[in-house]
This record gives sequence, structure tokens and C-alpha cells, in this order.
Amino acid sequence: MAKRGVALVLALLIGIFLTVIMGAFFLKTMSENNQVQRAVNSTRAFWLAEAGVAEGIESLPDNASGTIGSANCAYSAVVTHLAGTYYQIDSAGTVTLPSGGSVSRSLSVVVRTDPVDADNFQHAIRTTVELRIQGSVDINGPYEDFATFSFPDLFDNSQEDVEDAATHTYTDPINNITPVDGITWVNLSPGEELHITSNTWTGSGLLVVAGDCQITGGTFDGIIYVMGKLRMSGNPVINGSILAESDTEVVEDTSVTGNVTINYDATAIADALAFLDFIAPVESVAWREI
Repeated sequence: MAKRGVALVLALLIGIFLTVIMGAFFLKTMSENNQVQRAVNSTRAFWLAEAGVAEGIESLPDNASGTIGSANCAYSAVVTHLAGTYYQIDSAGTVTLPSGGSVSRSLSVVVRTDPVDADNFQHAIRTTVELRIQGSVDINGPYEDFATFSFPDLFDNSQEDVEDAATHTYTDPINNITPVDGITWVNLSPGEELHITSNTWTGSGLLVVAGDCQITGGTFDGIIYVMGKLRMSGNPVINGSILAESDTEVVEDTSVTGNVTINYDATAIADALAFLDFIAPVESVAWREI
């Protein structure tokens, strides 16, 4: 009888021992699984923060936010202009857990844009064909005709890239298009012509006209680039620079007549070119995790 009691106690002790061992093993396994899961989510959060940096660069100078894969994987990038061509992007990646908690990683990156050289624009008006000036035209600044230049050389970007980045894009617009600010790109069908006639019309930034253009009124601050025939008359006022790149098969001259005023304005030119800063490749100059 005593032996049975001893065996029962031993079996009970062994059962308790095995239970403790299995419990410890289970807790260790759960802890390791949790550690692995935390590491996985931390890595996800890091790459989400990296994605936020990439989106922040793409959307310069604006902030960026979004999700990747699911709503539980989000990034948010805040862009701060430091000085000149330098910008800081503070990006956070967050993984929201099923339990309601979250894992986050944050990065701070300083980038530098590659601005277009304003020295490419040294003339009040410049044209690849003969420039005919008649009447009481007032040109304040250098002007040149029969010049050789091209869009990519001047703007350090292709026509396609600038058009894709345009603030406004118009095709065969009505007279006196509006708004015209930032980068405005106008496409014209054969036989069509852009007309700016109103004395109260205003525009600014970079205006690119892919076709013929006639300006007889209004005020514009910035750069006008015409890929076609340019006619100016009446009393428009242009502050900045005008370029007319006529097709080699077009024999018509660029004409400026009447009371047209063209003022070479380096500040207006620089302001217009600033809209191109974010098209060219952006260089990272500092990177750290915060």
C-alpha cells in the first residue's frame, strides 16, 4: 500500500515537473515569436519610413502620406524648406497591430535640389529667326535674333518632363486662358493659335506654347517660350524673358510692334525657374534615424 502511495506521489511530481517544463517552453516559444513579430513589424515600419522619404522627394515641396499593402501600413512625410535649395523630409512609418498597438520608425533626410541655371536666360527677347521691331516698342534689356538654342539646353529638362510637371495644361484653349501660373503648358493643333488680347489679363511663372502665339494685351511676369510663330502688338507688358523657337521650315519672322513693353527681369526669371527645381534629380546630403 505504501509503495502505491509513493508511486502516486512520484507520478504527481513528475506530472508537475513536466507541466512546468512544458509551460516554460511554451512561454519561451511565445516570447520568441513575439520578438520575431516585433522585429518583422519594426522592419516594416522602417521601410514604410523609407517609402515616405521617397514620396516626399517625389512630391517636393509638398508633404506626402499614404499606405502600402493595407491601411495598417502607413507612412507620413513632412517637408520643411531649410534654405536655398535644401529641404528636410521627416518621415514616419507605422504598422498598426491587430491588438490595437502600433510599431513606428522615423527618418530625417536632408536633400538638395538641382536648380536650372538662370544664366541661361540673358535676354529680354530671343528668337531663332529674324526679330522685326516696329512702332513704339520698348525693350529694356538685351535682345537677339537668329540665335541658336533648344528647350532642353535652356531648361535642363526635356519638353516631356516639363509638360508632365505642368501646373496647368491646355489644348487649343479659348482666348485669354486663365489661370496661368506655376508651369503652364499650351498645346495647339495645326492651324490653331494662342491669343492673349485682354488688357486686364495677367499671368506668371513659365508659359510654354507648343504652337503659334499672338499677344496684344495683358501683363506677364516670368518666362514665355513659344515653339512656333510669335506676334506681339498692342500694349502688353512682359517682365522677364521671351524666347521664340520657330521651326526651321517656318519663314515668318518674329514681330514686335505697337506699344509692347518687354523688361528683362532677373527676379521674375528666377521665380519662374524655381518651379523646375523638383523635376531634376534630387540629391540626399544627410540621413539619420530619429
